[in-house]
Amino acid sequence: SGLKNELLELSGDYPNIKEYIRVLDTLAQLQTGQGPGPLFSATGLMQLTLKTFGHLRIDTSLAKESNTYFQEASTLFQKGQQPDRIEKLLVQSLAVSPRHLDSWEYLGALLFAFGRTEEALVTYNQLYQLDSSNLETMSHIAECYYHLGFPGLARSHANHLEILNAKVRIPVVNRIIQMIVS
Repeated sequence: SGLKNELLELSGDYPNIKEYIRVLDTLAQLQTGQGPGPLFSATGLMQLTLKTFGHLRIDTSLAKESNTYFQEASTLFQKGQQPDRIEKLLVQSLAVSPRHLDSWEYLGALLFAFGRTEEALVTYNQLYQLDSSNLETMSHIAECYYHLGFPGLARSHANHLEILNAKVRIPVVNRIIQMIVS
């Protein structure tokens, strides 16, 4: 691509650009559904997210209502049953209603609970695009960074969250802040 060629020309002066080019190549693979392993192709989550990232915030014509897929997933989630089925239902829910906040939130929680932290991070970032004022979403992003081995980034988020959460004192946000800063 033109951008890739321009970046390659600059790579002599800026060695870190080669890493950025690698990221661009990976994103191009993900957009075609050819991710770097089963982590990104299992649910099609990365493909769905990359197709909609940023657009969800701007395109208000996309559905945001709850739907039967979400309702069934929510019932199973509350019962702690059939996590594989829940995941499929949530992805179907998002295909029907890409701006549905609860579907993104439940999917992030499910992925994180099963140790799929990278996918949870992508999911929570998507949710943040839709509702950037939600402190719980911000705290889950920080928690993902922490568990992925980025303590500096997690701490930066936690410091910001401490200020924002000072008046409202949301318990889950407090718990995550304490985990990161201690």
